Amino acid sequence: MPDNGKDTPHQTFTAKFSAYGMADLRPSSHGNVSPTQMLALAAVLEHDAETITARALASNMQESELTVIFSSVGSSEFDVNATNVTTNQILVFARWLAWRANLELNMGEAMRQQEMARNAQLAQKIIRAPKH
Repeated sequence: MPDNGKDTPHQTFTAKFSAYGMADLRPSSHGNVSPTQMLALAAVLEHDAETITARALASNMQESELTVIFSSVGSSEFDVNATNVTTNQILVFARWLAWRANLELNMGEAMRQQEMARNAQLAQKIIRAPKH
């Protein structure tokens, strides 16, 4: 990301694990990562888990963490930085991301359906309203 001297808006998603090899996941995000971004990330993590693991183990860091930095707000382009994580940890994170994204998408669709039902009810009341 270019640094122009100002705080540029960015999005990140971080998964911290309690220890190497543990599935105890503490996810956090910055910048409202969208469900579609989470799904794109999950797919890449599943596909590239072994490659990411090899790079992570070569880092010789003690903490077990995976951080994703999106190139811009809303983008599905990102860089993955991982330290001391296993393939299984990456896969756990990828599956958690997919679950979370689908949950948010389903909640959004339910809200949209409710809004449509309210609008239909309102339209019926307007149509039935007595004319003066």
